[in-house]
Amino acid sequence: KQWYQRRVRGNSLQPERELDNRISDAWGDIGFQGTDPATDFRGMGILGLQNLHYLAKYKKTGAKLLAASNHPLYGFSLAITSINLTAVLMQMLESGPLRSHFYYKCCHGGSRSLTLKDLHETHCSILADFVKFYQDRKPASIMEFNTHKAAYTEVLKEKLLSDTPLLEAVE
Repeated sequence: KQWYQRRVRGNSLQPERELDNRISDAWGDIGFQGTDPATDFRGMGILGLQNLHYLAKYKKTGAKLLAASNHPLYGFSLAITSINLTAVLMQMLESGPLRSHFYYKCCHGGSRSLTLKDLHETHCSILADFVKFYQDRKPASIMEFNTHKAAYTEVLKEKLLSDTPLLEAVE
């Protein structure tokens, strides 16, 4: 319980609200499927949690993405989307396209080593980009989510394989 409390206090998604219990209906407000967020992390585990935590704690964009996720016509589950895109990020890293982003970032962004923060920043960029992509496509219902996620994954892959594979940073 204490671990979850430390992870969500001071979040930018809903700064006026603290999630005090691991089991709570309040988790649904930020895009989890049920009352226990642990069940939603089965696919991406701790990395999925760390990415969502980074977004909530350090990115002003988090609140904007949460608001976008609650759109009356084009809404989606933000936490689940974040976890899904963590999986996409890892697939792109393992299969190669995301490596060019990090290589370019090191070579053209100053010579330095990469850290976990770079992965979190990339996740935030991909999530923000996906939200814009998804809502620009005006899905008829949430049932089209996977179709749009697959289309976005192809667009992202093309971007990462381009001559300038850097993703836009978000606040």
